[in-house]
Amino acid sequence: MKISNIQIETQRLLLKPISLDYKDDIFQEFTPEITIYLFSKAPDRIEETIEFIEGAIKKNNEGKAFQAVILDKSTGEFLGCAGLHRIDTQTPELGIWIKKSAHGNAFGEETIFALKKWVDENLDCEYLIYPVDKRNIASKRIPELMGGIVNREYKKMNMSSNELYIIEYRIMNKTELTQKIKLFSRELGFSLVGISQPEILAEESERLDNWISNDYHADMKWIENRVKERKNIFQYYPEVKSVISVGLNYFPKNSTDEMKISNYALGDDYHDLMKSKLYQLLKRIQEIDENVKGIACVDTSPVLDRVWAQKSGIGWIGKNSMVISKEFGSWIFLGELLLNIELEIDNPIDDFCGSCSKCIDACPTGALVEPYQVDANRCISYLTIEKRGEIDRELSDKFNGWIYGCDICQQVCPWNVKLSKITEIEEFHERGLIKKHSQENWENLTEEEFRDVFRKSAVKRTKFAGLKRNIEIIKENKK
Repeated sequence: MKISNIQIETQRLLLKPISLDYKDDIFQEFTPEITIYLFSKAPDRIEETIEFIEGAIKKNNEGKAFQAVILDKSTGEFLGCAGLHRIDTQTPELGIWIKKSAHGNAFGEETIFALKKWVDENLDCEYLIYPVDKRNIASKRIPELMGGIVNREYKKMNMSSNELYIIEYRIMNKTELTQKIKLFSRELGFSLVGISQPEILAEESERLDNWISNDYHADMKWIENRVKERKNIFQYYPEVKSVISVGLNYFPKNSTDEMKISNYALGDDYHDLMKSKLYQLLKRIQEIDENVKGIACVDTSPVLDRVWAQKSGIGWIGKNSMVISKEFGSWIFLGELLLNIELEIDNPIDDFCGSCSKCIDACPTGALVEPYQVDANRCISYLTIEKRGEIDRELSDKFNGWIYGCDICQQVCPWNVKLSKITEIEEFHERGLIKKHSQENWENLTEEEFRDVFRKSAVKRTKFAGLKRNIEIIKENKK
């Protein structure tokens, strides 16, 4: 292991390795708030410090510590010192002393967060231990802010032979927190979860620009309106440091009705359920660390959800432009939680479409103009949901019974043929009011029935007039 940067910077603090040869003089200036373990001997030069730390980490029977002085970056004033040590365990302990004049300025919190970040990046350990005086409320605030969990309580004597009542906090590192978040995700019912690092999407931005310039987005002007945020996630959420992508299996069954509705719309509107689960996930993360902030995103947000899903390893973007997973095929709803903390990232998944072109060959309107490119102007899903007014007869003649959406390019996909699993989420199963509708019922659908059948349903997006238009098209096509 090579520690390349021993100097840790935060907004207001600078931590530097120090020698303790002059510790008696310097430590008389302030009273310790938390017991800290010091070097009996420490090097002055940074190269020696790196060598010392690397050596100490490797040897379990020697003092294992990193001592830092805390300076105000703007004035250079000495404010205290911080330390990290290992004595008879592989679990590092953190400690800090802050000069009385600096109390209340959040220097302790910033220092511990900086040390924790250094440990996450440089040490191979499951978690950190942070002991504090149980009676000191201010000291307890720091590990509690960091999501510390009480590990144990014990008594010990300090250097003045006074008895201290110690609470030892167990503080998760980046790896352990990441694992916990993934566990929370699955407990909340998400089928898939992966994490990627936010970045400006250069290659994907060029493809998006070309897609829009070709007018493949048809009348969906809302895509253009926030295109800068889609390309640059930092413009949407400047604080983002991790993108959690989730997938939720929604497959109910393949429709065989004469009047067909896309699988994703047979149950309740997924937007509400997905967002609710994402905010539940955020709340559970905040119970560990109250400083975590985030935004929950579904496909109404200006985020390229399919790109982030691929980068996080959930699935790959298929030739039909859908995200295909190895667990559920493409029958998954996507969502994201953008967080202001760094997590362990997952590897992107490769494209497993190979030479297959079944989705392209099966599209009756030729909407898949080339692999990975959908022309919405010719897509049955767009025409039956987003399109307002009349539809060209050349295209409507090929609707094949679809009155809302279209699943053809998904139904023929070999991965879906092989991997489709009925969803365990009852809200995504076909509604009874939809199931009982015959062709005659659809043809005689009233606006009041439309409101009853599709209450809290995605089908409301096409509105009553749009659905009636689609039903009339299928009725004409059968003549």
